[in-house]
Amino acid sequence: MDAAQQYEDVEVETSSERASFILHSRTNSSRDNFERLRQREEIKNRRKLSQALERRRRVYRHRLYAKHVASNRYTRYRPYPGTSGFETNPTYARLLSTFLQRELQVWPYLDIAFLSFYIPALLSYVDIRSEVVMDRLTEWIGSSDDAAQLIHEMELFIRSGRGGLGLEQYDTCPWLQYDEAI
Repeated sequence: MDAAQQYEDVEVETSSERASFILHSRTNSSRDNFERLRQREEIKNRRKLSQALERRRRVYRHRLYAKHVASNRYTRYRPYPGTSGFETNPTYARLLSTFLQRELQVWPYLDIAFLSFYIPALLSYVDIRSEVVMDRLTEWIGSSDDAAQLIHEMELFIRSGRGGLGLEQYDTCPWLQYDEAI
């Protein structure tokens, strides 16, 4: 084998190794970019959740009740479905459970997993405005004022029909208004 032939063989090997290295580094670069993007999104979501939770804590701390919203086509609010609505349409229970998982974080000592399952199940048997619901919530939360306000917030959330769009959509709904800016 002459020197030129040997040089070409080496160049071919080097070229394929280089192509492999470039492809590998591009793949790693793409993975790294994806990972960085995912981490940024995660931080952004945690920040949004933290801000939303702080708003909810302020609502309960200052006893800010949401104003009444009429049920009509313009607002898209509906009448509260009652126990029969919870029995026939499991979507209400699922949406309320999602709402409660965030809302109950206001009280750090609660068993959120249990209550976010139990309360929607209870509402399929007992009306939300009944003394049974009020007594149970007061027993868990520790304050009848907080329990009454949670009942009010749950009812408004279910009536809004925006739960399926996500809690952020509900929080930013123009119809959700409080006496004081939160």
